[in-house]
Amino acid sequence: MTVRYWNPLWELETTRHRRQLDELFNQIGPATSQQSKKQIHWTPAARLVDQGDAYVLTMLLPVVNPDAIDIQVSRNAIAISGERQPTSVAAEHTVLYDDISYGTFRRVINLPDAIQNTQVQADFNAGHLTLTMPKAEEVRHRVVKVNVANGAKPAISTAADNGASTAQETTAQ
Repeated sequence: MTVRYWNPLWELETTRHRRQLDELFNQIGPATSQQSKKQIHWTPAARLVDQGDAYVLTMLLPVVNPDAIDIQVSRNAIAISGERQPTSVAAEHTVLYDDISYGTFRRVINLPDAIQNTQVQADFNAGHLTLTMPKAEEVRHRVVKVNVANGAKPAISTAADNGASTAQETTAQ
């Protein structure tokens, strides 16, 4: 015999119920014409990956025109905004179900470390926006190796993450 427990909050977590509650609260609050223009209608999914010397941000923007995307980059954050327009349906057809969110979106992502905001590269392909953001030189991790020899001053070698290495050696006096 299987015992199932009913969780009433689980039903509220479904997308349809959450959207209905959001719409209800949006209707209750007073909205001026200027506030309704700036209202955010949906939030795209995003993933930020640390690749060592750069961050790669991937954002899912299906059915969004690349010309409608605005990207603003600072050294510590990135803001992406835009708009998704609804597709038109012929007059003789009837929409039976539409769960796609349309309208404006805005997503601000704070970065853990500073980046070189003048070196950001963007690629938009098949609804996937990919931003490659190289880290600033001063925040890239450096590896320092200290060798201690008997009776001699230590030799210090420094290697940056990008594979380049420099060595400074001192001899005993």
